[in-house]
Amino acid sequence: MLPRAMVENSILIVTCSVGSWGQPQAVTAPVIGVQEFPVVFQSSVTAGKTPVGTKIQAKLSIATRLNGTVVPRNAGFSGEIVVSQARTKNQPSLLGVRMNSVSWKNGSAPVKVFLTFWFYPSIAESLQNSQSGPVVWNSNPDPASGEYEPSPPDVPNTPTSQHREKMKDVDSERTGDETFTLICKQHNLKLDRSTTYVLGSSR
Repeated sequence: MLPRAMVENSILIVTCSVGSWGQPQAVTAPVIGVQEFPVVFQSSVTAGKTPVGTKIQAKLSIATRLNGTVVPRNAGFSGEIVVSQARTKNQPSLLGVRMNSVSWKNGSAPVKVFLTFWFYPSIAESLQNSQSGPVVWNSNPDPASGEYEPSPPDVPNTPTSQHREKMKDVDSERTGDETFTLICKQHNLKLDRSTTYVLGSSR
């Protein structure tokens, strides 16, 4: 994946980059206090069905620098559901997920990041929306190159587009306590365990 720093809907996201065709490198834009973390959730979530207060975990999909420290792929984020409302005839579906900490083999750090409406589609999904097609991030370089490392088993290794996309029909709002909430009037919000979603700060 090759996400870029950008500003949209009051969310400034600072991203990491990967080398061309599968050579992961932790690269960070100037720290502005806000970062993006591409993650895969470890359990499914459905707005209105998964109650507020439910503890939730996610795995980092690519090594990312946080305050000068490289957080490795498969680092675990821990947090909870902070908003959960099912769609009805008179009200939209609402979903808010806040992550409070991240930990890995040799370290841990407190964070305050929320689920955003960005995600990375699979290559098949991306090809349907792009005539030119995406560049594939291959997490398994050629063993003969001397840079080969087997992919950790925890994060699904489904080929993913380098271009993130906005969830269809989903908007967002930020409340006074900086909670970032997703809103959908067309369908009920759901998260699965195979999609790479994006966590980011609400500031």
